[in-house]
Amino acid sequence: MVAVVACGKPAVSPNARLLPSRPVVTASGKKLKLPEWSYWEPYALSLTPAQGPVPELPPTVAAIARTTGSERLFADLPQKELLLRRGFYTMQRPTFARIGDRYAEWARAGVPVLITLDTLFFLTHVAIDRAYAEAEATLLGPRFDAVLARLETSLGAQAKNASADLVDAYAMARGVLAVAAALGRRNAAGPETPEASRLRSDGDVQRELELVRAHRGMEKSPLLGVPIDYSLFSSPTPGPHEVERDGRSDALAWLSLAPFALAGKTEQAASPATVGQARVATRAMLLLARAVDSDVDPISAKQFASLQRFRRFAFGAADDASVSDVDRVAERLGLDLADPKVVVDITKVDRLRHAVTLQWKLHVDDGTGAPAPGPEPGPPTVYARLFGKSGTEDAEVLSALVSPPLRVADAERRSLPSGLDVIAWLGSPEAKASVLPTGDERRAAYDQALAALGQRRSRSDESQRHHSVYASLLDAIGTYVEPSAGDATNPVLGRPEWRLHKVEAAAAAWTMLRHDASMFGRSPLGAVPVGDVRFRGDPSITVVMVEPHPEAILKLVALLAQVARGMQAFGGFAPTGTARATLNEVDAIVRTALEVAVRSTEGMPLDAELQGRAGTLPYRMADLEMRLAASGAVDTALVADVHHDLRTNGVLHVATGNAQDLAILGRTAAGESLQLAMGVALPYYELVQDASNRLDDDAWRKRLADRAPPRTSVAGAYAIAALVPAKPGAPVAELPPPKR
Repeated sequence: MVAVVACGKPAVSPNARLLPSRPVVTASGKKLKLPEWSYWEPYALSLTPAQGPVPELPPTVAAIARTTGSERLFADLPQKELLLRRGFYTMQRPTFARIGDRYAEWARAGVPVLITLDTLFFLTHVAIDRAYAEAEATLLGPRFDAVLARLETSLGAQAKNASADLVDAYAMARGVLAVAAALGRRNAAGPETPEASRLRSDGDVQRELELVRAHRGMEKSPLLGVPIDYSLFSSPTPGPHEVERDGRSDALAWLSLAPFALAGKTEQAASPATVGQARVATRAMLLLARAVDSDVDPISAKQFASLQRFRRFAFGAADDASVSDVDRVAERLGLDLADPKVVVDITKVDRLRHAVTLQWKLHVDDGTGAPAPGPEPGPPTVYARLFGKSGTEDAEVLSALVSPPLRVADAERRSLPSGLDVIAWLGSPEAKASVLPTGDERRAAYDQALAALGQRRSRSDESQRHHSVYASLLDAIGTYVEPSAGDATNPVLGRPEWRLHKVEAAAAAWTMLRHDASMFGRSPLGAVPVGDVRFRGDPSITVVMVEPHPEAILKLVALLAQVARGMQAFGGFAPTGTARATLNEVDAIVRTALEVAVRSTEGMPLDAELQGRAGTLPYRMADLEMRLAASGAVDTALVADVHHDLRTNGVLHVATGNAQDLAILGRTAAGESLQLAMGVALPYYELVQDASNRLDDDAWRKRLADRAPPRTSVAGAYAIAALVPAKPGAPVAELPPPKR
């Protein structure tokens, strides 16, 4: 049997070395129709799974292969009978903020280690986050500032000679820019101009800024006359990194959320605007679109287009109409936005706004376009926005699995989704079973909606799953929850408890994906260059195994290659920066893990070169963490808010905690017996906060330190309330069950 997995071409990495005897990945020969900005290339992985006998559970103690280090560990481990019966468990104490350090500790103690997919997903998150942070700090941030400055200069000059019917449109467009400029002031290169100061002191602009800074929730915008969810902006409570927080984060959030109404209530029942207001808003949007038109201002057009392309590359296309989309619709209608008469001619303005509202379908509603009430709710209102807010597939899943659109009686209403809904949609029956609602009506509605979403995903081809880095990582998570050719190599991997562990690991990976899905809100760069690895141990005696899911690991290799190509094409790597070296180092670690996983799946022993390279992995991870420690980017506790219920004002947060030990009976490549090993698992949490009190990483880490909330129900199948020594060789302690 040969399993072939389509995936991506490996990145060119000076740190990465493939096994010389034969390549792990080969060109698939597929030709995919992908957007120009995706930078995904198809590759294939060929596997010939081992056919030999597999040890059974539970093994006898004598049948477990142990090193001197793991012999001492086994003597100290709690609940040995449970370990023998299930083959693994995770321990709730102690916890660790750094993954690599823990692996290096076990390796130095002579304990075999298992590199988990939790670990590889986390390293991939670190590499992507650091790449984006460097691009934002050195390239995208200055371009963003320049675009805003040129837009205001252009509109300010035009407004002096504006006709009476465009005065309100100019005031709206310039007001929106003034709010963004005020939010991003901490990044300004020079003093504020008198004109910018005058605009900022405008009453409507001041009221907008007050609402942004109060971030209470859904309020009517003084400038735009339609509702905006102001709770989406940064918390007003300063955290330890507040001084370093990039003001562009709120500025871009504002420009991505500020909705320009395209239809009046008599034209779209859900619209809160009048036709007159919609005409003013459409004209304001057209003024902004003209200002970034290549025939009007080539420099602004180029800078704005580069920001839009990077956002599409990283996070996917916007859900609603951006100025670029409005420009394309205008072109199809034969309207040249370079001609100022188009904005003046109300007939042409009406043609354009009607065309956009008819052609656009929203997939994710943020509350500004709430569907018209009634037994058969109408479609949400379509708005235009300067940048356009994101509308990813998983966000659509979360929106589709609550009430409405789940049509159930009020008593059966499902107000908030679960992050595990996404894992169920990606194909995990265990995730579905853990979140399936109670009540016959609600269960049937959920089943029907999830099945429809799943069928649509199953019909999508590879090109649709890789049109952005975000989509590719979502696909990698989906690949992980699917069965692997490596499952047959170890009886532990067929256990229902292990499948539940995969649900939590996938949910933790998805949390990292959601955490990273915005621009300008990252930890500061603060890294030292990646150079020679300081092993601080002996790699030649380190036994390293890898969780045998080569199909998912290959997707991570391809994803890192996609990021490398895109960053190179955009010029996102700074000449003196560290992002390229960090990406290359993670690429080398993940590639080595892939080779080990392939050999394990095929039952082939590691040759001396690969064995030596695998032995360095714990130390390479620890060294990478050390070099990035100043940035705060390698801490595992992260949080993201993913869904807002407007009725209750509750916001679902998903989070990862500090890393935990995982004890497992692993199996080395070509190993005939099970071997005790230690790995790392990332716990996953869900919690609900009021929209006015959304959590950031600092607040979440403080809560974890004070008292961690309970985990989801899946963790109860394999997490035990006991701990191994914080330092190998120290005495073990038992813990009472955690308080709920």
